Amino acid sequence: MLPAKLVVLFGVGAVYGVAGVIGSVGLGAPILALTENDAAIDSGETWPLLARTVLAMAIWSFVGTGMGAFIPNQVAAIVVVLAFAQLVEDFLAEGCHVSGPPIWQRAVLAGA
Repeated sequence: MLPAKLVVLFGVGAVYGVAGVIGSVGLGAPILALTENDAAIDSGETWPLLARTVLAMAIWSFVGTGMGAFIPNQVAAIVVVLAFAQLVEDFLAEGCHVSGPPIWQRAVLAGA
């Protein structure tokens, strides 16, 4: 039952991703054009980025399903996912950079 749920929710996440990309690009590109900025819609890097955005939304639907199955309290599951996305993920991403110190070192050294 859970694999079928994941397949369906992957599709639903992708649909939400497509809607988000259409909404953001559909509103953002004309505003950038009105302010005489380049929206870079014709750039070769833009379309793969938008596709990865849709893929990320679809994958996050797996995270939501997993947290919903693991933590039955909806509010607690949302808080855990947001805490991970806003705190843990940022520290992990910054720790993977090879140029300069990670964010946690900059925060500690700034207070020293």
